[in-house]
Amino acid sequence: MEEEKNVTPDVQEESVEENKEEQVDVPVEPDFEPETRYEDVYNEEDQSSDEELVAEDREAINKVTNEKIQPLAERLEYMETVSDIDSFIGSKPEYVKYRNSMVKYATHSAYSNIPIHNIAAIVASKDLERLGAEKERNIQREVSETQGFGKTIREEPGSQNDWSKATKEDIERKRQEVLGQI
Repeated sequence: MEEEKNVTPDVQEESVEENKEEQVDVPVEPDFEPETRYEDVYNEEDQSSDEELVAEDREAINKVTNEKIQPLAERLEYMETVSDIDSFIGSKPEYVKYRNSMVKYATHSAYSNIPIHNIAAIVASKDLERLGAEKERNIQREVSETQGFGKTIREEPGSQNDWSKATKEDIERKRQEVLGQI
């Protein structure tokens, strides 16, 4: 019996070590790139032409141009963000009540590069279940309005005229009806 007691702890220790190894070997995707709204515009080739300028001149030029362009660039970025949000809301109108919050998040520097659909999910996260349930109720209401309540929408075959016994006037009237003359 003493030998069995010694065997059991060794087996348990081995299984614990195997579990630790399994947890550590999680595959990581090195090429994974998160989805962003803007692409990086930095280009190293552009820097080679700047080598001709003296560092002091470059700083002075950048300072002056940034002061002049920055308000315009900020306004353009704001307008682009609002336009993106409005187009998203156009495709998903249930998010219209979150528009102001989405604009605040999207214009904040920490969230400025996050795609709009992700910002919408962040802002509406507490209400997503309710939104889905509301959509489902609307769909169910539309289905119930179009149901035939056990009746077929088409006429039953027995209710049609027997055209082999129809009169010439009936045939002519049906022909004009089909041709759109009536």
